[in-house]
Amino acid sequence: MTDAAFALNGMAGACALAGKVEPQADKMLLNGGSFYDYYRTRDGRYFSVGSLEPQFMARLFETIDKPQLAKLGLSPNADDQQLLKSTLKEAFAEHSFAHWQQVFADVEACVEPVLSVSEAACHPQLQARAMVVEVPTEQGDCQQQIGAPIKFSNHAPQYPHTGVALGAHTEEILADYGFDANAVETLRKCGALG
Repeated sequence: MTDAAFALNGMAGACALAGKVEPQADKMLLNGGSFYDYYRTRDGRYFSVGSLEPQFMARLFETIDKPQLAKLGLSPNADDQQLLKSTLKEAFAEHSFAHWQQVFADVEACVEPVLSVSEAACHPQLQARAMVVEVPTEQGDCQQQIGAPIKFSNHAPQYPHTGVALGAHTEEILADYGFDANAVETLRKCGALG
C-alpha cells in the first residue's frame, strides 16, 4: 500500500526529484495554491473543481456568471488565486448540492459532485465499468463488493466467493504447519489466536 500511495505523487515527485522544486503546502497548482479545490454547497455537501485548462476554466466561470474571471485562472499570483477561490466559495454556498448537480450535469468544466461511496457505486460510469459486483456468500446469497479496477480484453475478473469470518481456517492452517489439536487449544487459551 505504501508503494502504491507513494506512486500517486507522480507530478509532485517529478518536480521534487528531477526538478529540485519541493512542493510547498497550499502554494502549488494542485495542492491548495490555486482555485483547484473543493467547495461547500449551501446544504453542506461538496463539489470538486479541477477546471485548469482554459476551455474548462471559461465554462466554469461562464456557468457561475463570472466570465471575466477566467483570465485569472492561470495567474501565478496568489492574490488572483485567492480571489477565484473566494468567488467560487461564495457561489457554491448560495445553492444546494442538487442545484449544482443540475447546473453542471451537461457542462464540460471539470466540476463534479463529491459523492459518498454509496452514491458513487450507483454512478453510471462505475456501473458501466463493473466496479460494483455481486459476489456469492457462504450462505448462498450475494454481497456487493468493489470490483477489480484492472480490466483485460481476454480475461474477466472472477469473484467466486466473499471472504470468511476471521479465524475460520485457523485449525486447518496451523495443522499444515504441524500443530496438533492440543497445541492449537493452548494457543487459543493464551490469547494468541483471534
